[in-house]
Amino acid sequence: MRANLLSAWLGPSHGAPEQDSEAIRLTALAPASPHAPATVSLHLGQDLLVGQVDFRLCRPCRTGRVQRIWINETWQRQGLGRQALHTALAQAPDYRWTTTMQSRQGRAFFRAMATETGAELSSRTPPCPHLMSRCGRLWRRMCRAWRRA
Repeated sequence: MRANLLSAWLGPSHGAPEQDSEAIRLTALAPASPHAPATVSLHLGQDLLVGQVDFRLCRPCRTGRVQRIWINETWQRQGLGRQALHTALAQAPDYRWTTTMQSRQGRAFFRAMATETGAELSSRTPPCPHLMSRCGRLWRRMCRAWRRA
């Protein structure tokens, strides 16, 4: 992967725990191939990964799908996931965005972010066929065949 032009430092005022004065580095990485996941990562200093958002974009369908978001437990509820998701959504602002299935905590986060950003961010909406995995496409075909029978 290669780094996009975006690489920013979030200072301690963005939610760093009291004991750490180092800034968080936020970096957006472009996908290695057209349908591979892109990444927004959050690092403490130069090395320690404290969070990440993986997402995929489909340019023909103008859709984006958040595949995974995680923030280290120590750093949760401090706005870092919010900042990382805003950065991911900024990569394709006029796209329709969805997510994968989530935990209860994840559903609450994505509901709040959907209200804040205006993006759908629903796990109920299926992704476009280009972003669906082979297993997902096979499963959908089997379900359609089963319903017809």
